[in-house]
Amino acid sequence: MSDSLKYMNQIKRQLSVDKSYDEEIIKLRNFDRKHKSITSIENLSNELFIEFFDYLDGCDIYEAFSTLNTRFQHLCSSVILKINLSSSCPTILQNKCCHIIFRNKHRIMSLFLSNILAVSTFFKFGTIDSSFNHLESLVLIGTQTDHVMGLLIKLTFLPCLYSLTIILNDEPPTLVGLYGIVFKLPFLKYYKISSKVDNKFVPFLLAINKEYSCITHLVIDHLCTLNQLIVILSYTPQLRRLSCEKLSESYPNTTRIVPIKLSY
Repeated sequence: MSDSLKYMNQIKRQLSVDKSYDEEIIKLRNFDRKHKSITSIENLSNELFIEFFDYLDGCDIYEAFSTLNTRFQHLCSSVILKINLSSSCPTILQNKCCHIIFRNKHRIMSLFLSNILAVSTFFKFGTIDSSFNHLESLVLIGTQTDHVMGLLIKLTFLPCLYSLTIILNDEPPTLVGLYGIVFKLPFLKYYKISSKVDNKFVPFLLAINKEYSCITHLVIDHLCTLNQLIVILSYTPQLRRLSCEKLSESYPNTTRIVPIKLSY
């Protein structure tokens, strides 16, 4: 082999080594960039933050992110919120109601008022009306019957309220009026009512055409006789799931109601 040919082969080998070295350097640089992007929260996409926010309470999102910078302020003002109002501190509850909840009514998807203080504080500074136009789920724990009756009328104007849970804190003389309004909520699919009421719950009339409710899942957690249950079921022909925690025999001297057939 001539000297020139040997020299050319050496050059090729050196170029190959240099190329491999350059490729390794590029790989290391790319790895370093990726590593930096993973450890820097600023480099995460808005889509990822929206996914993260789906697991967080709406008030926590605002308190943690809304004052960081313009990007997060805009992001916080565009996501749908799930609110769980559960604090036992009146000042904290007031701040959340006044500065977060009632300023973002149109973006709240679920509202969970988890204790008596949360319920009373919320309704002290506002109410639920048609401006909560994205509200799908509402839970009221420890509320009063009179308060609920006035609220339910306003809920009939909500365009996508699918789930309603009411845990009463008092002992109302009857639940007839409450049921009557709930059955008029146009989009309700899930309804749970819990009460300590143990007196005579006078049944209303069997449903007639065009009075039917869309409820498919009903949870009754109060004293209820078989006749009363039959009347309730006459309003819910689309019912698929039923739970009746305190079913009792009918009261003496009451007329027996013929059972109805459900469509589902």
